[in-house]
Amino acid sequence: MGGSNCVLVIQKQLFFSDVNPQASRLLIPFSQVESHEFLNESEVERLKNKEAIKACLVEPSMEETEINFKWWDMRKNS
Repeated sequence: MGGSNCVLVIQKQLFFSDVNPQASRLLIPFSQVESHEFLNESEVERLKNKEAIKACLVEPSMEETEINFKWWDMRKNS
């Protein structure tokens, strides 16, 4: 992927919905993100345009997994 600036985005307990193969997603609540400065302007624009960004997920075993990072608006309508 060519990245050189590793940043801790979130560290969380995984729930069934995070590891369910049918869901194919890992929920990252905005309020739990360690730093919101981990994307550059180009990446933010791509996410706003509903495009995926290839990212590296570091497993607890320190194994690296390539993922497709997408932004989903999860706000609840009242």
